[in-house]
Amino acid sequence: MQNTTQKEKWDINNSDTYLILLMFEDGKMPDVFLIPAIAWRHPNELFCDKDYEGLKSKPEYGLNLSKKNMPLLAPYKIEKAIVSILNDGGSENEILSKPDNFELYFEEEQFDEFVERLKSFKIQYVHDVAEYSWGQRVIRFYDSDMHIIEVGESMVTVVKRFIAQGLTIEETAKRTQHPVEFVKSCII
Repeated sequence: MQNTTQKEKWDINNSDTYLILLMFEDGKMPDVFLIPAIAWRHPNELFCDKDYEGLKSKPEYGLNLSKKNMPLLAPYKIEKAIVSILNDGGSENEILSKPDNFELYFEEEQFDEFVERLKSFKIQYVHDVAEYSWGQRVIRFYDSDMHIIEVGESMVTVVKRFIAQGLTIEETAKRTQHPVEFVKSCII
């Protein structure tokens, strides 16, 4: 089965414009993709450019989502996109806007492993791992253009960590500032 998702045209030459795509599957966390607008510069089986010349419809860019095209989407998986942003240092895929006016936030299920992997890069940290009052651990660092990237544990991971440390469901709900029902849904 083939699905096409389309959006009215936007400036595909703007390196500051990204599409965030969430793909949901029952019983799983969504797959997250970060796709730069510049990807539509070269339409292919995945990236569609619909002009509708001579018709009333407005021009559109789109994604042709199908099982066959999923490998073309793989390079834009959020984990790879972050590594690409950190490594490219001047490529079209990095964020190119003014410093200190932009922050990206991501959640990572394997937070400790992610933090260890970050150590292999030469990056400047805003701060090392910090824990918010609700128990979520985060780390903040700059990309090559000095924009802030914050990566934190998902709240599901936080709940599981607190339960594993011996907190009750009610104590975990209070500490995380989430309803008891949410806490229960995380540990089923």
